Amino acid sequence: CKTSDLNVVENGSWSPSVKVNFMSFATLTCNDNSYIEGNGRTQCVGKTGTDESIFDIATYPKCIGKLSD
Repeated sequence: CKTSDLNVVENGSWSPSVKVNFMSFATLTCNDNSYIEGNGRTQCVGKTGTDESIFDIATYPKCIGKLSD
């Protein structure tokens, strides 16, 4: 899976930055001024019935800005 296939996350970045091996996870890191929604990881899985691999979009985490005091 290429991490370029992942949604661009405002206030965050994916690692590894280029490619994720099959059945491995991409991990989202949020900037200091935000926190993560979800568990921060999405898995590279096989697309049913094809040789393609895609990220499991059901598990996309997000970075959410903290509420200001």
